[in-house]
Amino acid sequence: MYQVVNNMNTRLCELVPISRPLHTHYTRKKHLITGKVRKLKSTSLSIVSRGPQIWNKLEGFIKMSQYFLAFKKNLKQKLLSTYI
Repeated sequence: MYQVVNNMNTRLCELVPISRPLHTHYTRKKHLITGKVRKLKSTSLSIVSRGPQIWNKLEGFIKMSQYFLAFKKNLKQKLLSTYI
């Protein structure tokens, strides 16, 4: 999702279309992205629909990482700290 949001991989951007709010005024959920809504259980668990949901749950400092390697490092540290 980091690569999709930051337009780093065009192939992934085609596979996982995301949409951002169209309005420019401030709202509480302006920073959230949405993916395609799927009706079937098997397709609702795919990266196309679950990716944006998981991305929206990440903390801001992880999403705002300047580099992909920094993003991966921050995400790993956050996930490992939840198990300790």
